[in-house]
Amino acid sequence: MKMFNRKMACSFTSILMLFLLTSTQAQRRFEVNIARAGAVADGETDNAALLQSLIDQVSKRGGGRIIFPPGNFMTSPIEMKSGVELHLQKGSRLLGSTLTATYKRFEGRTALIYAKGQRDISISGDGIIDGQGQEYMLDLFRRLRSGEEKQDSAWLYKRPGGRSLNIWFFNCRNVRYLSEIGKS
Repeated sequence: MKMFNRKMACSFTSILMLFLLTSTQAQRRFEVNIARAGAVADGETDNAALLQSLIDQVSKRGGGRIIFPPGNFMTSPIEMKSGVELHLQKGSRLLGSTLTATYKRFEGRTALIYAKGQRDISISGDGIIDGQGQEYMLDLFRRLRSGEEKQDSAWLYKRPGGRSLNIWFFNCRNVRYLSEIGKS
């Protein structure tokens, strides 16, 4: 019986240490505020290069949270990476670029926030993601009239390649959307 108790005590101690180590690592989670990192909240400046750099850095560090404080932050498309959470605080707006030329095809579609084959990615908070679809389409029509964009058979659906998406995660695992709206 003494041997059994020692084994149980060792097992319990090992499990407790693992739990404490995991909890400590979770508490030291990396966070970065985009405004403090240099993002401009004027609704016009394209913050994509900075946002992509932050996403890449946070992912390389093993994951963490990128915080969008209140303000209007415009971006062209950004690629999410494993371990990254975009947290939009109340009053923050992530605005999609209205210039169709800034969107590249990704698995046959265009999207403001996209990922392929990533894991443990999330979007949280009370902020708003606004792809500015109407303005995007006006730019597309301007490009068609000027000849910069050519019509093809996809125009049977009135949009080349289909409608651009705000968020498109392709073959990703453990994707979470956490909204705090309505919670008190």
